[in-house]
Amino acid sequence: MTFRMTLDRIHRISTMAVLALILAISVGVPCAMFLAKGVPAVAAWMTTGIMALTLMTLAVAWAMAPVALQLKGDELRVLRRWWSPTVFRLADIVDASVGPSLRGRCLRVAGTGGFFGSYGLFWARSVGMFRLFATRCDPTVLISRRSGLPLMATPDEPERFVQALQSWKAAARMV
Repeated sequence: MTFRMTLDRIHRISTMAVLALILAISVGVPCAMFLAKGVPAVAAWMTTGIMALTLMTLAVAWAMAPVALQLKGDELRVLRRWWSPTVFRLADIVDASVGPSLRGRCLRVAGTGGFFGSYGLFWARSVGMFRLFATRCDPTVLISRRSGLPLMATPDEPERFVQALQSWKAAARMV
């Protein structure tokens, strides 16, 4: 069973702003260097290297961005655009509930915050440290685990996801 995760307005605007900035720099810097007299070759190569590194970083951020949650077999999978899914074992999941809003209430410790989504390690006063897989600020789903940090995700239909996860766990206990 798969639950889509689509970008909300804030994440779309953030993504477009970063892409516009990178495009402006990608065009502006080479043009400025071309028009400037006496730019050393080393500066041109360094600029090219920095731009290539930036574009590779953007490509990785795009590839790792979450797009859906999937309940499959005995796993909860966070599906990504063009990267291997992040997998959590059913036996490790204790509970899931609709969680708190992320609007201005969490700090990014490591990861991306708004560009093609928000994912990585985050901290919030109400939750503590947690792993985030989000494409919107709210509503969220908070998933408690036996070991490891809690998870927070933002499926498009959070209540339906929580019900499906609870039914899935109950069915697994019956077997």
